[in-house]
Amino acid sequence: MIGTNRSLWQVLFGILLVLCLVEGAQAKAVWIAQLDGLGFLVNQSFLLTQNGPSVDGTGDLEFLNLSYQGNLVNVRALQDNDWTQYLPFGIGVFPESHMPQPGTGDQSYLAFVPMFDFPSTAGTVLSIAIPEPTQSVALTLGGLAVAFSLLRRRDKSTTP
Repeated sequence: MIGTNRSLWQVLFGILLVLCLVEGAQAKAVWIAQLDGLGFLVNQSFLLTQNGPSVDGTGDLEFLNLSYQGNLVNVRALQDNDWTQYLPFGIGVFPESHMPQPGTGDQSYLAFVPMFDFPSTAGTVLSIAIPEPTQSVALTLGGLAVAFSLLRRRDKSTTP
């Protein structure tokens, strides 16, 4: 029984190590994509680096300034605007490793904000929280601990 537990621990530790390396290797950037229509078709996208410079939108997003500060994507209105005059659209926040492709109905975003939630008064800001990699590592650790304790309890109950 001890050998089984030791090999289980080694497997769980290996999985955890790989997850930590993958999470730690992620660059601190996100893609912001304009998603049009009911099919969420990608129209245009911007790469924002964490704590880097802001980007002024173009096209339908020309009245917005976008930035990624800390774990928040900030959408600031550059001037007063009435978003209800546009066709249905919104913005999706995607991880850096997944650049949204124009013309596709990509819904694998971390967050989505419909145009009706955009700031419409000049200077107002909408902030979108992006999960930190440390949160996913903590959740993974918690899940592994629960799985191990359940397996250990099962092994003890089946031992004569």
